[in-house]
Amino acid sequence: MADVDLIRNNGKKGMNDIIGRHAKVQADLDMQAAKIWGKAEALMATHRVEHMAHVGIEKIERDRAIFLEDPPHGKWPGAAWAIETGHYAGPKELGTKREWVEGIWVLHDAIKRRRSRKR
Repeated sequence: MADVDLIRNNGKKGMNDIIGRHAKVQADLDMQAAKIWGKAEALMATHRVEHMAHVGIEKIERDRAIFLEDPPHGKWPGAAWAIETGHYAGPKELGTKREWVEGIWVLHDAIKRRRSRKR
């Protein structure tokens, strides 16, 4: 009951905040994030070309973030979202004549999230 009293008597911190800081919870988050990162990295390896995006992992306070990062190169800014979900290739002046390039979906597939087919 001491834990319940600690949570109840701590007016500024909620239960999620306190539990989220627990060492076992943090270790499990590290393990799960590493597992997702590994799956995404393995999927990314099948698409890797020079100067292409990479899968990153970062600890942010109590949370973990797995992300696709495409560093800016040349005149094109980073385009991680377009690489993940797809994009039209070619200059905008071509309008509807531009070709659709399917996304690689490594993050979605790593967490088994449904792919969106909207263009």
